[in-house]
Amino acid sequence: GTGTLTAKISEAGANVVGIDASPEMITKAKSAFPHIQFFLKDATDFSFREHFDAAFSNATFHWIKEQRKAIQCIYNNLRAGGRFVYEMGAKHNIENIHNALKKVLADEGFEENTRMELNYFSSPADQAVLLEDAGFIIAKIIRFERPTELSGEDGMKSWIIQFCHPFFNNIPHKKAADIIDQSVS
Repeated sequence: GTGTLTAKISEAGANVVGIDASPEMITKAKSAFPHIQFFLKDATDFSFREHFDAAFSNATFHWIKEQRKAIQCIYNNLRAGGRFVYEMGAKHNIENIHNALKKVLADEGFEENTRMELNYFSSPADQAVLLEDAGFIIAKIIRFERPTELSGEDGMKSWIIQFCHPFFNNIPHKKAADIIDQSVS
């Protein structure tokens, strides 16, 4: 991401590095926090010469479809006894939003656009299997509600524009705006 949480961890006294697969995010992070090392790396395929004591991820894992590869990669980059703490959206997260959007897309003749899955939202049990298969020993998994405030109609529209844009591939801008309007009403 933008490096904000990485900087907070650094401020707490940890020696940290940050990674992201987005060149734009890495550029922002390096600009905002030049004293921290940030690397353009994919969570499913990275390595460092030295292994880490800990890995942390916030609100990223549900964007990674190749969970098994990412978890194994993280495990492989930790020292023996290293820990991994992460937060991700869980099973059924944003399902209502995606379903409403997919219904309007289908109704408007864009059935093909409804077939994509943008996120990976697993149950704690499914995630536990992936972690244990990679070699992790699970100390704790907590599932909790963390609703995001999307105030008013514009809040939901903005959220869809920011996070659901792949659904609108090959759809003219004006038509996409109409689909968004219909899906939030």
